[in-house]
Amino acid sequence: MAEHGGTASSFNKNTEDNRHLGRKRTYRKQLAKGEALPAYQAGYASLQAIFPTVAKQIGFDKKLAELALLAAWNGIVGNPLAATTKAIKIQQRGNQQRLLVAVQNPSLATELSFQLAQLLSKLNKLAPQTGITLQGIDVKVGGVF
Repeated sequence: MAEHGGTASSFNKNTEDNRHLGRKRTYRKQLAKGEALPAYQAGYASLQAIFPTVAKQIGFDKKLAELALLAAWNGIVGNPLAATTKAIKIQQRGNQQRLLVAVQNPSLATELSFQLAQLLSKLNKLAPQTGITLQGIDVKVGGVF
């Protein structure tokens, strides 16, 4: 009798193991085909799906936007100025957002001052992607190079 009970128990376990393996095989085939996750795994959210919400909740979305704008600086100013200038950060002054740019020497600061309106216009064209509209550019001589 005990032997029969053990057999029934092992039968149930083997059946459950086979079902599990079957679900695993089906899942792998679905992944290979790029199909949606099966219903038994639908309770899990991907990081890609939840990242925008979490980033917004902790304020990380603003930092990502700022980094995107800073990264665009070299492309906007072009090769000669990109090597000798660096966009440092976006500063909040009252209700204005201003870009702080470091230059290697005073003559570059003067050169940039002639182009500030044009550079500001180019940077603000990125506002739909970044959500940042700058009201001005501040130039600092020296800094990190």
